[in-house]
Amino acid sequence: MTRKIFRSLAEACEAVGVDPYSCQATSRRWSPADVLGDPHGKGDARIHFFEADKGGIVWNWKKSDGEQYAVFFNGEGKSREIKQHIRQEIASFNLTLSAEQEAARKLARRVYNCSDTISERAQQAYLQRKRVNPARFVRIITGFRLSALLPNWDLPFNQAENLLVLPAVSSDDADKPLKLWSLQFISENGTKRFLRQGRMRGCFCPIDGLPACPSRFCPHIHLVIGEGFATVQSVMQRYTPQVNERAFGVVAFSCHGLVRVGQSLRERYPNALITILGDVGNGCEQAKQAAILANGKVFFPEFTQEQVDVFRDVHGKDPTDWNDYYEVLQYV
Repeated sequence: MTRKIFRSLAEACEAVGVDPYSCQATSRRWSPADVLGDPHGKGDARIHFFEADKGGIVWNWKKSDGEQYAVFFNGEGKSREIKQHIRQEIASFNLTLSAEQEAARKLARRVYNCSDTISERAQQAYLQRKRVNPARFVRIITGFRLSALLPNWDLPFNQAENLLVLPAVSSDDADKPLKLWSLQFISENGTKRFLRQGRMRGCFCPIDGLPACPSRFCPHIHLVIGEGFATVQSVMQRYTPQVNERAFGVVAFSCHGLVRVGQSLRERYPNALITILGDVGNGCEQAKQAAILANGKVFFPEFTQEQVDVFRDVHGKDPTDWNDYYEVLQYV
């Protein structure tokens, strides 16, 4: 084991960008924590303490592969014994995680089957505000029904509002069907939450489906991959395919997801054209890396200073993604 072992929780948290004060638990269970400096990183980290308070593991799901966790140990013992103990703890965690993800997968299928299809933009305020149309596999569910299906989850949603439901699927085997693992919920005001304990690593949402496996070697497939639903759908509803081209929008859920999703879809569709929709600012480097590793292209929206100023006056922040780009076109 060559991974560095830190001497304190604070050092381990700093190494992987986790807020050590966001986790209140001190038991041996894995407890949720928040990602530092990320307003959307609430609960995207976990901290696990070893028995007798001799150390633990800090895990940040938003980090890239190989950089997701840090280990700290402040107990006594020989180096070989410490490393063996840490290996056992990580193995135990992986077993627990697999069981939790399998349970979440079954729950995700149940919730998704209880949600409804969307026929028009007017059915959900987020769609109207973002000026995007419904998609085939993006569904809708009321907060009341979701609370009934998830009684043990303290939902941050109003029970009277309509929530978008995006399936999170994986392509672990290029020759087999996609597998549902989790769900993303989007409220009318744009609040986003994932199903608790559901797997998200390598998962994505094909908003209008993907080509079947027998046709995956077709050279006329175009995969358009972006971080969020509004970003991807904003482009797809304006995109005009080339002759014989079949274009499909894919939501990767985060900038780190772009890399993993791009690679898995390249394996599934080796002859496809892949386009990465990058965001300006945070996530820019991940979008570039995703395009390189997936042998695709990356495009970023370009804003004039006048467009930035107008958008900032309306929203109190700078424009960053393709949904923002199409919005500012109406202003200037």
